[in-house]
Amino acid sequence: MAYQNKYCFEGSAALSVDHAMKPRFTVVEGGLSSKQQAPAGKGSLKEELVVAAFCVVCFIAVLGTSLCADALRSSGAQSALNSSETTVVRVHSGDTLWTIAEEHPVRGVPTRQVVDWIEEQNGLESATLAPGQSLVVPMLG
Repeated sequence: MAYQNKYCFEGSAALSVDHAMKPRFTVVEGGLSSKQQAPAGKGSLKEELVVAAFCVVCFIAVLGTSLCADALRSSGAQSALNSSETTVVRVHSGDTLWTIAEEHPVRGVPTRQVVDWIEEQNGLESATLAPGQSLVVPMLG
């Protein structure tokens, strides 16, 4: 709250300070004088639209960067799988594609992608395996 002469003001409200025998305040009609600057308020519609557009552009840039990074990681993993040597394993009772993929990891490739690769390489239409079945898998290493 600022004091100027006999007035106390905050924003556009002003009170007159009366130093008579009993201190009291009287509400003064009016607002800020031309010498005083109004407090900062909301920006114009144009300014708000510029800020909103900037936020949208930043969001799209972050999203695009994230998608590109995922695509690069995925293509690198696919390249590692395609260039890895293979071996053949026999399925035992209780084996799943996941456990087999975990037993034959490829550096830098998530297990989910190894499972997908094993399905693709062996022409599997489902994840159901039968004991004694042969599968081409990535060689350890």
